[in-house]
Amino acid sequence: VNIATEMESSGPPRRPEEKKSELAPDVASTTKKTRVDRQASATIGTTSREEVKDKDAREHLVNKPLLDRLWQAPVLRQVWGVEQESEKIDWFELFYDLIYVALAINLSNFLASNSNGEGIATAVIYFAMLFFAWNSLTIFVSRFHQVDMFATIMQFIYSAVVVSMAIYVLEPIRDSAHKFSFAFLVSRGCLVAMYGQVALLVPRARVFGKIAVIGNTMSAILFAIATIDAVPTGATIILWLLAAYPVELGWMTVMYTRPEASLPINVEHMSERYGLFVMLMLGESVIAIVTDATKTRSQDWVIIFCGFLLVYTNKLLYFESQPHQPEQHALRQATWRGRIYQYTHMVLGMSLVGIGTGIKLLKKDVDYSKHHATPTTYRLLTYSLVVFHVSNNIIRLTHKFKNRSLLIWATRLVFIVIIGLFPVMAPEIEPWVLPVAYALFNLCLTLIDAGSGVVKVPDKKQTYNEDRLPPKNIKIEIVKSTRKEDLEDAYFPSKTQVPLSPHRRPQMKRLRGQKYLFDTCNL
Repeated sequence: VNIATEMESSGPPRRPEEKKSELAPDVASTTKKTRVDRQASATIGTTSREEVKDKDAREHLVNKPLLDRLWQAPVLRQVWGVEQESEKIDWFELFYDLIYVALAINLSNFLASNSNGEGIATAVIYFAMLFFAWNSLTIFVSRFHQVDMFATIMQFIYSAVVVSMAIYVLEPIRDSAHKFSFAFLVSRGCLVAMYGQVALLVPRARVFGKIAVIGNTMSAILFAIATIDAVPTGATIILWLLAAYPVELGWMTVMYTRPEASLPINVEHMSERYGLFVMLMLGESVIAIVTDATKTRSQDWVIIFCGFLLVYTNKLLYFESQPHQPEQHALRQATWRGRIYQYTHMVLGMSLVGIGTGIKLLKKDVDYSKHHATPTTYRLLTYSLVVFHVSNNIIRLTHKFKNRSLLIWATRLVFIVIIGLFPVMAPEIEPWVLPVAYALFNLCLTLIDAGSGVVKVPDKKQTYNEDRLPPKNIKIEIVKSTRKEDLEDAYFPSKTQVPLSPHRRPQMKRLRGQKYLFDTCNL
């Protein structure tokens, strides 16, 4: 009786888990939270490709403390021994590229106002340094994926520094040398911090991060020396170029000589980044064509149309010269091929800016009603186009194509020589004739590439063209039954026919009682 009374007063028996939770709620909640944190940490810290490519990677940080959301280990995009897959471009990378559109426009405006020898040399130096800033960050993001607030802050500072550089390119180098040096110093500081985080939190990339920190620190020291007012402009330029290319090539060469420091890159992601860079420079040429295009004279429309044809064929010549198999790409062949591929894009990008500026100056010549193009405009457009073709073919040679025709390469060389000798053969010519002639040359080169068979674009979906089309006469059957077997037999009269999967079966709509409508259009 006493036992029954105690059971009635205490209620129904409870499970041991409930008693444990009631007696020690803090311990249970703490254990559950610790388990969730460990699962989140394991999810983010793994180097599995499925987790790296998860588009909702940031959602794993929701239940973590504020400190963990601010400081989180980067994730490797690619590891050795894993098949390379398609890597999507990050939203920050696309936003960062927009800054270079404005930068190319400002650099083109500077070159149009200072088209003499000194102005061209200044524009080339500016572009070389700005490509160095773009390439340095691209090398980092092609290896590491970051999801914490620290990376967001560093990316913002780096982008703001590039914005300031886009403003400084409107001034001569003697007026903006020290400001440019300070901007590069800040950008190197951001990279030192980002690589330092990699060295601290990513065991596989610890040696790589340490070498990168040392290399970028050396570049930062040279940029810091260049900020001193007592340093002349010539010495500042030398310090820039030393910090940008020999120092970076040096520490990257050291990295590749040590197997424990070598980290692979995703070839498709990296090649797409360089393709986007070329597209940005082509966009500057399009902007130069359409700016102030309100004239109605025939010469203006000829320059606009043929100038656009010239830019469009440049796009075709570049992108159709790239291999569509990662095994043939220069970044997969050898280190020296990859280096030539990367830095040749700097020359190619500058030539595209020169082509856009040359078209802009041609329109200016027509506005002034001159009978022939000025020698500066003539040479700028001509030699920029020659440099583009030479650099594009160098990039083509870095890739490992299976078949190379000597006849096709000789034909390309002949066309490039003709374009280069055009100012000598026709020293005085109407401004509208230049884009017409060069567009025709480019069109011939494009047709040669299209008919050569060297570059073939494989399409995995070409077999879709061979699939059978749906029947012209759609049959609608009314079945007076509610049994699933009868409904299937109405559409599949043959038992040997394999039924479709559940999500591919014809939709059935109930009409007036027990009647069902089969819509075969949904197959």
